[in-house]
Amino acid sequence: MTVAVASLPARGVIHYSVESGDPGFQVGRAMHSWEASDAFYRITAVTETSGLIGFFRPLRVFRPLRVEVESRGRVGTAGLQPESFVTRQTGREKSEQAAFDWQQMQVHLSDRSVQPLTAGAQDLLSLNYQLGLLGDLATGHELSVVTGRKYARYRLEVLPDQEVETPAGTFRTLHLRVPGVASTELWLARERGLLPVKIRYVDRRGNLYVQVATAIEVGEEP
Repeated sequence: MTVAVASLPARGVIHYSVESGDPGFQVGRAMHSWEASDAFYRITAVTETSGLIGFFRPLRVFRPLRVEVESRGRVGTAGLQPESFVTRQTGREKSEQAAFDWQQMQVHLSDRSVQPLTAGAQDLLSLNYQLGLLGDLATGHELSVVTGRKYARYRLEVLPDQEVETPAGTFRTLHLRVPGVASTELWLARERGLLPVKIRYVDRRGNLYVQVATAIEVGEEP
């Protein structure tokens, strides 16, 4: 059983710029915020993009886009244990969601399908913070990750540390990658409790999006 060796600060906010393409062109902004105690946590992420992102999207959507994501759950010896995951997007009547049933070891997805859960499973948002709570990642990990529509298992790759310059500061970071048809890379700042200061995502169509921290606000008191 994996045991967490750190804890999420009681509350915090990270502001990001959102860039598309490589080299990046800023198309919006995002904000992650959280509250955590010894027993429960809640993480939210709000991403807003301008109409300019339409030039980079296959659907040629020129209207501004707002996506709200929320992860709620418990905090235990293994770190974060999600209980619900919800994604809401402008222009869509229905939200995507997943409900975790840890007693039955099942996860219920938006399409009403039910999948077996594995210990340590995370959702797409909690993953960004759970990795910083774990112990030695040098040998890599197998990860089960849930979205509102999909549940899959991935191999976590640990890459050499990198120094990353951001508007929020320059950080020595733990560099991680979750490969797949759609891939995610994370840069977790060692001087800031392994909080994510850069997130790079390539979707199934090959579109690249990067979030870079512009400000970090952390509080230890609930």
